[in-house]
Amino acid sequence: MIVVNDTCAILMLVRICPDMFQDVRFGCVMLLEAYIEYTRSVRFKKQYSWRGKYRRCLKSLPKSDLDGHGYDEVLKCVLAAAEDIVDPVTGKKYADELSPTDLKMVAASYSLGADLCSGDAALSRYAAYDWERQVISPLALVNRWLSQHLLTWDDDKHRILEDWVRSERPQPRIDIVEFERLTGRQYPR
Repeated sequence: MIVVNDTCAILMLVRICPDMFQDVRFGCVMLLEAYIEYTRSVRFKKQYSWRGKYRRCLKSLPKSDLDGHGYDEVLKCVLAAAEDIVDPVTGKKYADELSPTDLKMVAASYSLGADLCSGDAALSRYAAYDWERQVISPLALVNRWLSQHLLTWDDDKHRILEDWVRSERPQPRIDIVEFERLTGRQYPR
């Protein structure tokens, strides 16, 4: 299964699995816009000083790979719908809550028939409810890799996870329980 990753998910996952975009078994893709955010965003440069070390691990999906899947037409619909649909939680239009990159990820996910990996609640609601995309948390993606034996959990990865827990959005409880079952380790608190 293909998984389109948002920039925050990439920041969380690339240290745990640097090969996530290079090895097709992981099924991960990133849009050029996410690559640009990862490499150029001032916020990310300040908050994630280590990220330059992983730049070589990134590989964006060529636009030509989306063209054969009706991406441009879907993107027009995603953008138009975001102008009209109100987030039931915040009362704001999705166009006011989500970045252009977020909306492109929804369109790419829909066009490719792919899952979307994000910890952003508004993005997850828009993609799941309005576009019927399965949205998974970054920890759920780690769990998927563990269950497929693509990753072996070790102390180094656990230290990265501890750092991740301190600086990122909380992960869903169901994913935490599954992580503990798969690794036999307690999820950092």
